[in-house]
Amino acid sequence: MADCSETEGLADDVFMIQPSEIICVLWLVQGPTYKLFGFPILLLVLPFFVLVMICAVWVASYFPRSQAHRLKAMELARRGLPADAEACFRKLLAKDENMASSDRLRLLVSLADVLIDRCRYQEARDTLNKALVLGDPRGSANSSMAQSFLLEGNDPENALSLVEKAMELYAEHPPDKLPYDWGERFSNLIRSGFLAQKAWALAQLKRSSEAQQVIDEAVKAVDAAQAGKPNYSKTAPLYGPDFRTVLQLGVAETHWRIAMALLTLRSPRTAIPHLELVRKADPRSKYALLATEQIKQATAPTD
Repeated sequence: MADCSETEGLADDVFMIQPSEIICVLWLVQGPTYKLFGFPILLLVLPFFVLVMICAVWVASYFPRSQAHRLKAMELARRGLPADAEACFRKLLAKDENMASSDRLRLLVSLADVLIDRCRYQEARDTLNKALVLGDPRGSANSSMAQSFLLEGNDPENALSLVEKAMELYAEHPPDKLPYDWGERFSNLIRSGFLAQKAWALAQLKRSSEAQQVIDEAVKAVDAAQAGKPNYSKTAPLYGPDFRTVLQLGVAETHWRIAMALLTLRSPRTAIPHLELVRKADPRSKYALLATEQIKQATAPTD
């Protein structure tokens, strides 16, 4: 089981000299002396080596360890390891009681999401209620709350209301300015995820024609998010996941939710292509694991 403590000093590990490098330096010092134009190579290389180490230490000092831990936890959740991700998120929440409310909100929603992945729905909702006290400017807490009800399948009316609230909140607080056309791409991506959730809720309410109409809107939105050739240069921020990963995971999530809506409508034949798109979009994600299992179930021979 992966431990959040594995990320302790992650930033330092990126830049500090590893044991093998120390051995190499000792070999250069104690071993045979090679010369270039009459000067020992070690003397020529050493100033450059020291300068690189100084720069590395300076950069590492500005890399917040809490962000490195959070990225590790997010990656564990993405790969379908919710128990390990939960341990990391809980450690982060307990470690700094004075963190900014926006950071605590994100961690609480992330913790709730992995609790949902572990089918601990009421515990997830309790966690989300704590998050909602801090505000929900982008609708993420409301969307996760809706997800818990949709997976339980016992309150689709409430789920529908929560998704619509999430969409309203996100419309009031669009993404910050992003390079190239990423603002528009992410707006379409997030909107597609909300629409897919809405279609799922409508399907559970047996409002089939409305659900199909919203599914069509979700497909258009997720296609728009991927249209053309995304420009990935300068889109790997130091303190967050790179845009390629966000896009892949978001596309997989949307198509998985669309497939769930179609399966609820008892239309496995049309759901399977979306499950295949899930596996193609982000093969290493938890959604790909779910899609693989659901394809097996949908194509299994019936007695």
